[in-house]
This record gives sequence, structure tokens and C-alpha cells, in this order.
Amino acid sequence: MTTLPVSLSAPLYQYLDRKLYREAYEVACMGVTEADWSQLAHESVNALELDIATQAFQRIQDYKYLELMESIANQKRLGGPQANINHNVFIGDILAWQRKFNEAARLYRKCGRSDKAVALFTDLRLFYQAQEYLGGDSTTERINVLKKRTDWAQDIHDPRAAAEMYLNAGEILKAVEIIAANGWTSMLVDASRRLDATDQASTLRNIADHLRRLGSVQLACDILRRLGDTTALAAALVECGACRLD
Repeated sequence: MTTLPVSLSAPLYQYLDRKLYREAYEVACMGVTEADWSQLAHESVNALELDIATQAFQRIQDYKYLELMESIANQKRLGGPQANINHNVFIGDILAWQRKFNEAARLYRKCGRSDKAVALFTDLRLFYQAQEYLGGDSTTERINVLKKRTDWAQDIHDPRAAAEMYLNAGEILKAVEIIAANGWTSMLVDASRRLDATDQASTLRNIADHLRRLGSVQLACDILRRLGDTTALAAALVECGACRLD
């Protein structure tokens, strides 16, 4: 008597076509190929059949997807019984894991979680895309995106871009230090024009000191006049050889 192996792939895919994931899993346990297990895992996760997906990913030892399964399970535990109403958020997480970033972001926005789209694109250093998902009243979130974009510009050694981003984010002192270190006097002057002489006098004095050090004493004098600091102005005028304080 000869025993012939019987392929169980056909009934597995029949169950998958009918979205009967539990039955498909039971067939898989009787013996299918690794490719069949992979198909079961991915179709199950896309259908949010997370228990079956987890077991299938364990079978093929896909540790990256198992990490995603654990993340979603943790979110569901933290959310309690009501977490099921946010299933589109989990589908968005899965799409992002599959590198379908734009689809994930659109789904996040559709279910009222644009903040996750912003975080997704920010982590990817796709800052312009992140800004598209900022709400009109999300000033704090907008500033956070600008700061992260600025930090990234510093990391890739683009000081001019970093300085401009710090200025836009309102981090004037950080911007001034970068600008001064590179000797960009016109940018220092531009930065000074963004500042109020009453509330930000110390920063303006800092800019004036940098301008004097860089040899742009007359520009420093203009700032000191704005501040009404006659003592520092007199010293600066003497430094540049001027004879009057006007």
C-alpha cells in the first residue's frame, strides 16, 4: 500500500475566501506549507483576527509582526471593553506596519485620530506630510513638529535649515547661537526684528553682542538704540569710531 500526501492548501484558501479564519487555522494545523501559514497570518491580521494572526506569525517566526500583535493587544487591554469601537485605528497601525503610510494616515484622520498621522509622518521625518494632518487649533502640536524637524536638521548637519526652523518654532535663543556660530549677520538682524524690545530685551542684547563680535558694530548700535541702552550704545559707538549717539 502506498501513502500519498494530500495537500490541504485548497481547503485552507476556500475557508479564507469565505473569511472563516478559525476553520482555516484548524486546516493549517493539519499540515500546510510555510507560504500557506504566511497567507493565513496576513489575511487574519488584516481582518483583525488577532488571536489567529498571532498564532500564525508564531508558526512562521515573524517576530516583527508579533511585535505589532503585542502592541495592538496592549492598546486593547488599556482601552477596556470599549476598545473595539476603535478598530479602524488598529487597521491604521497595521497599514503603517505594511509601509502603506498614506493609507494609514487617511484612515487615522477618518476615525478622528489625526494625531497618530502626525506622529507617523514625524517619526518618518516626513515633516511636510505631518503638517497636512495638523488641525487648525493644534498650535502646540505644530510647534512640536517644527522642533523635531529642527533637531533632525541639526543631526544631518544643515545649520541654516536648523536655524530657520528654530526661528519658526519660536526657539529664538537656539537659533541665535547657531546663526552667530556661523557668522550670518543678516540672519541675526532678521531674528532681532522678530523680538519685542520690552519682553525680550536680554535676547536682543545677546544678538547685539554677537553682531559686535562679528564686526557689525553699526547693526549692533541699531539694536541698542531700540533698547534705549545708552551706556552700551556709547561703548559700541566708541568702538566703531563714531562721535555722536544719534
